[in-house]
Amino acid sequence: MNNSVSAQFTSGMTYTDSNGNSINPYSILEDNKYIYLDFFSTSCGACNSVADEVANACESYGSNNSTVVFIGVDYNSTASSCQDFATSHNSSFPIIAGQEGGASIFSLFEQTGYPAGKLISPSGDIEASFTYSQISNLTESLSSYLSETSECDLVNILSLELNTQNESLELTVITDAPYMYPYPSFILMNENGDTLAQEQVNYYGLSDYETTHALQLLSDYNSWDDNLILNLYSGFYDLLECSFEVNLGDLEIMGCTDDLAMNYIPNSSIDDGSCTYAACYYLGFELLESEITFTESVVSDGYSLNIPIVNYSSNWLAYPMIETYILNPLEGMTCENCEFNVIGNPWGEFETLSAEVVLYFDGPIPGNYEIQVQLYLTNLNNNGQEYDACQFNQVVTYNLNPLTMGCTDMNAENYNPAAIVDDGYCLYTSNCQNIYIDLDEGWNLVGFSCTYDLDAIAAFSPYIDELIIVKDYLGNAYLPDWDFNGIGTLERGYGYQIKIADSIQEFNLCTE
Repeated sequence: MNNSVSAQFTSGMTYTDSNGNSINPYSILEDNKYIYLDFFSTSCGACNSVADEVANACESYGSNNSTVVFIGVDYNSTASSCQDFATSHNSSFPIIAGQEGGASIFSLFEQTGYPAGKLISPSGDIEASFTYSQISNLTESLSSYLSETSECDLVNILSLELNTQNESLELTVITDAPYMYPYPSFILMNENGDTLAQEQVNYYGLSDYETTHALQLLSDYNSWDDNLILNLYSGFYDLLECSFEVNLGDLEIMGCTDDLAMNYIPNSSIDDGSCTYAACYYLGFELLESEITFTESVVSDGYSLNIPIVNYSSNWLAYPMIETYILNPLEGMTCENCEFNVIGNPWGEFETLSAEVVLYFDGPIPGNYEIQVQLYLTNLNNNGQEYDACQFNQVVTYNLNPLTMGCTDMNAENYNPAAIVDDGYCLYTSNCQNIYIDLDEGWNLVGFSCTYDLDAIAAFSPYIDELIIVKDYLGNAYLPDWDFNGIGTLERGYGYQIKIADSIQEFNLCTE
């Protein structure tokens, strides 16, 4: 049966259930959920006989928290009578009493008998109608249209993070129904039934907000099997509510992810900020920050940053290495050998070697750019030391462009005598004192490139005998015969049209 009900439940139809809560069936359908309408009367014997099964079906299909919402529709009783009816049958779904709007829904669907039921699909069609015999086994009758909902389907595991620092399994969950389980707690087990991690009782229950549960590790996670089971209990571990299959590979392991650190965890995927390092000065190495240099590279087009380090340890090292981390790189800046840099062999006591990295830039280095560098000395275990690597605690700060780059051309306006590397931004001003051109009789076009703007009368005064008219690009004119200056000041970089009565040799506007 597929009768359309879209014209029956409209957005303006809101009802009040026997507990005083508002119900808008139209919005439930819009939320892509089914509605099961349970037509009954509190005084009907047959209705009472199937009421427990209707309540059981509601629970089996998600207790109104899944894909279907159960709504009881009474024929002619009061809200108080409907509450008593629900209590006697352990029914938790909302009921619209007959005297509070239920009778109008009977009329709306032309329903004349009870008990009866109608399953309405999200599209607004009556998916199925149910008679007394079908309602008496409603859980099974609905299975042709709906899938039963497990309690576990309402619990969503958002994340599983293994915290190696405090030896706990941090579980974040959210549920579709608030406070579903009394005193919930989680236990992680292997397939043999051994408990691997266990939570203390959570007294606040689960909710439709994210909650985090810390399970204390009871065994070394490195010995865990790949396939695990997460059990949810309620009531102080009295009742097993549901189980989840967990794969060891799905765990996000929190720990130190830096392989240079003393507490590095190889399979950690989330760095928890716990990394600790041996101090290089403690092992006998000193970074000579005052002797750092920055020069053009002799082997490439880049620049070399040289950071000297002296070895005060009592042992010599074979092939010591430096790893360099630039903490504030420029956009477009690359480092050729920051990650792998063998600085020499061997490295004897009191000998100084340089951590030399080659830097490349896709543009000029900004003025006063101070690079910040963290250095790690690696491959130390070849001299019998306890540590394979150490960290220089001080962050190296060095100005790459104090006076290093600039204009190196002495003829340029912005010549920098202290500049070592030309930055390609030299500025020049033409010396118009030395620029002369020849003009023909009639019209000519000249450019004004003098250092300073000049009054038109003063600029053309040397040629007043030959000059007939001058025009600028706007058509303004200077007419010497009429003593009229409509141009005013000649501006640098602009061109002017002039008409002369006779040719002029070595014409120059900047002689003043």
